[in-house]
Amino acid sequence: MHVHDALTTRRTVHHYREDAVPAEVIRRAVEAAILAPNHRMTQPWRFVLLGRTAREPLVARSAELRAGPPAPPEVIERIRGKIVGPPHCLVVGCTRSDDDFRMGEDRSAVACAIQNLSLSLHADGVASKWSTGAITRDPAAYAAAGLDPAEVEIMGFVWIGFADQVPEAPARKPLAEVFTERE
Repeated sequence: MHVHDALTTRRTVHHYREDAVPAEVIRRAVEAAILAPNHRMTQPWRFVLLGRTAREPLVARSAELRAGPPAPPEVIERIRGKIVGPPHCLVVGCTRSDDDFRMGEDRSAVACAIQNLSLSLHADGVASKWSTGAITRDPAAYAAAGLDPAEVEIMGFVWIGFADQVPEAPARKPLAEVFTERE
């Protein structure tokens, strides 16, 4: 797939089929991710692939964060579909730094890595969604991923799978509203 085609046809997908994505496709996407631009080559990205079993403990906690304890059963089941439904969940983290400026650069590099990852998956016919929210900042997510929150900041989850439904392209601002040329 040509890079421009990938950029213009990639979509954030919310609904996935049950079938697993081949491990080599996910590994190739992570290899593409770590080629992202990175000032000073700090290589701050960390990736942890969570299977469905590892994600199950996140369901109740996420439901509590959303609806308060005790979470109603219908909220728990809706959250279970979001957290355990997709075949794969990649936790993406950024190593922490005491230098605020470097931390900003490193977060930007991880965001670029997530874009590379998403485009690589898309080129292989695989869908993804970068997701953040209260659960991604909760100690339960760090425990599930085996990450130390003092060392790594979770930047989000990337849900990975074959699309059950591909949404239409969202509306974007016209180029004239976001691009200026000066001589």
